[in-house]
Amino acid sequence: MDKIKDFAERLATKARSAKFAVGAMAASAAVPVISVVASADDTGSSLATYKDQITAQFTSTANDVIPIIVGVLGAGLGVFAIFVGIKLAKKMFSTVAK
Repeated sequence: MDKIKDFAERLATKARSAKFAVGAMAASAAVPVISVVASADDTGSSLATYKDQITAQFTSTANDVIPIIVGVLGAGLGVFAIFVGIKLAKKMFSTVAK
């Protein structure tokens, strides 16, 4: 019974963390939209102008973030390969030693 209770508590903790992450992601996604609306002039601009501004800012943000993501993924893949290599080397040497 304790194992089930511990499992439920861990699951609830992860669910709370996930809700926080989704909220933070939604807030960070809203920041460019807020800046576009704040910078827009009130002279009766059309919705197309807002659309173009939002599209331009999203494209700019995506172009800035993509190299960072690729770099982090490359480094992570390198570290993962090192750990797998160590694990396989240990297995190989223990097999050869027997």
